[in-house]
This record gives sequence, C-alpha cells and structure tokens, in this order.
Amino acid sequence: MRVLVTRPGKDGQDLVKILGDLGIDSMLEPLLTIRSLNTSSLNTEGVQAYLSTSANGINALINANPDYSIPLFAVGDTTAVTARLGGFRTVHSASGDVSALANLVADILEPSGGSLIHATSSSNTGDLKKKLEKNGFKYRKEIVYETEAAKSLSPEAVAALKAGSIDAILLYSPQTAEILIQLLRKFRLVRSCKNTLAVCLSQAIA
Repeated sequence: MRVLVTRPGKDGQDLVKILGDLGIDSMLEPLLTIRSLNTSSLNTEGVQAYLSTSANGINALINANPDYSIPLFAVGDTTAVTARLGGFRTVHSASGDVSALANLVADILEPSGGSLIHATSSSNTGDLKKKLEKNGFKYRKEIVYETEAAKSLSPEAVAALKAGSIDAILLYSPQTAEILIQLLRKFRLVRSCKNTLAVCLSQAIA
C-alpha cells in the first residue's frame, strides 16, 4: 500500500516516519502551510478553559504565553498529547469531532464558571461556537495562527496519482479536503482517483 500524507509541518513528517516503521510506503504532500501569529499574552480574566481543535492550535497557543493552570479541552487524542507535552496541566480529550468536544465541555463545565477561549485559525468554521452557545456557554475565538492553501501539487504527486499508484489519501480537516478536491480538478486527476481511498479523521471531513 502507498498513501499520500497531506498533513503539514512536523506532524506530517512524523506520520511518514510512523507509516514507514509499519512498512507502509508514503508520500508527503502538505496541502497547508501553518504560520503562528505574533499574539501577545491572551487576556484570561474570567476564563475557565481553553479549547483546541487541532495540534496546530496548541502549538500556536503556546507561543501566546498561555496560563498553563487553566484546563484545556482538546478535540482528539493527538491534540491532547500535544497539549500535555506543551505543558498544560489539566487536559481533557473528546476523542472525536467538534460535536464530541462540545458535549465533553457541557458534561464537565458549567456556563456560570466563565468564558471559553478557542485558540484557532481565521479559517475555522463557527460550528463549535454554535454548539457551545446553544448550551449557554460564553465562547471567545482567538486567532493564534493562519493557514495558506497549497496552490499546486508536486510533479511527483501528480505522476503518482495519474498512474493510480496511490492507494489512499489521508485527510485531517475539512479545509484540506476542499483544497485536495480543487487541486485534483485543476490537474484533471478526478477520474484517476476513482479507486483511491480517502481516509478522513472525522465524519465532517468525509
């Protein structure tokens, strides 16, 4: 089996290594570039928890000099591990998607306990905000990083997809899925991928 890894940065590189250790051939083709913003220390007065929907958000939040004593709620286990390694003392993982994260917050916290800071990018959708505010929580979005979409595929990736030698494409966010579709159309590769499996992190991506 040969897979196309679309995850950017060190996470993508680490995944390629893990797959290699498992005997799975892979090609790294990041569809996003991640840039942390020079965010000054966040105002955490009246804040009862941080929220994160990606490891990228954790890494960028760390650059914003967070209060590590404030609990952090992560969408999944990988994000939670990144938070713990980054120094956050209390980390809860929803082990799922945005809906699971909103449910976890509602199960553990009370709206009266304070506001929630979601450390994310400008491209993040408002799904989490809607779900939390529906349960009475005060949601605050803090943009701590930005993403830039890939405008092209590498010649190696185009050749592999055209030849049908990619068995699966790994997708980690709705944004990367949309970028992939645009690039497949741009390079006229849609038909070439009819037998390629899309492996998605969540139902929202699928």
